[in-house]
Amino acid sequence: MLDFDIPDYEGDPLVQLLQRESADDEADILISQYRSALHRKATEEVERLSPHDHVQIHIAFPYH
Repeated sequence: MLDFDIPDYEGDPLVQLLQRESADDEADILISQYRSALHRKATEEVERLSPHDHVQIHIAFPYH
């Protein structure tokens, strides 16, 4: 069973610190890295649990 919580990226202390320092571009990059890691984790879990077509996985878990 897949069980992934959608994180509160804006609530992350490091993201908040970057935003307070007016480093919005860096905060956006960090959020993008978090999303990429979550996408990779979900994709690996789907690949582990079931036979698949790689294209179907990316439709089910698109990178945002």
